[in-house]
This record gives sequence, C-alpha cells and structure tokens, in this order.
Amino acid sequence: MWVVAQHQRWIVANHLHCNLEKLLGRFAEPLSRMAGAGEQMSEQFMNLPGLPWFIIGIMVTLVLVAWLAVINYFALKESSGMKPVRALGVFVGAAIVAEILSKLAILLVGHNAGVF
Repeated sequence: MWVVAQHQRWIVANHLHCNLEKLLGRFAEPLSRMAGAGEQMSEQFMNLPGLPWFIIGIMVTLVLVAWLAVINYFALKESSGMKPVRALGVFVGAAIVAEILSKLAILLVGHNAGVF
C-alpha cells in the first residue's frame, strides 16, 4: 500500500512538473535545475546571514498592512456615517470583491500574454 501511495505521489509530481514546464516555457529551466537540489537549497536558505532581517521585514510588513486595513475601515465608517456593523460588512465585502477582481486581472493579463 505504501509503495502505491509513493508511486501515485511521484506521478502527480511528475505531471505537475511537466505542466509547469509547458506553462512557464523557458522560465522553467532554472526551476528544473533547482528541483534536484531542494534539500541543498533549503539548507542554504536557512544559513543566509540576512534571514533574521528578512523575517523582521516580513513581520513589519504584516503589521503595516493590518494597520492600513484598520485605518481604511475607520475612514469608511466615519466618512459614510454608517453603523459599525454595517461598515464592517461593507468593508469586508469590498475587500473580497477587490481580491476577486485582482485575481481575474492577473489571469486576463497572463492569458493575453500567452502564459495561460
């Protein structure tokens, strides 16, 4: 049973790798070279001297994005005069619609560029 599961995982990984090469074309060459050295790359990544600063930068970025969302919510609530619950619903709904539209825009650009 274990051998069958391993074989199925290998087939799925191989299928994804082939489709990735078709999708990315010449940009997939460095990825295919990196695929064989996954453990080596993860060891190199963990030994980078700038890794703590990278992690600190990511944490600061997340705090700033959360702060921006809160500030935008309060700006919407105050400028529209809505009750807090309704303003929260409108804000979350608008954020969801914006995410969907941004993903559609990415897909359309990729399709028109011949990537998808």
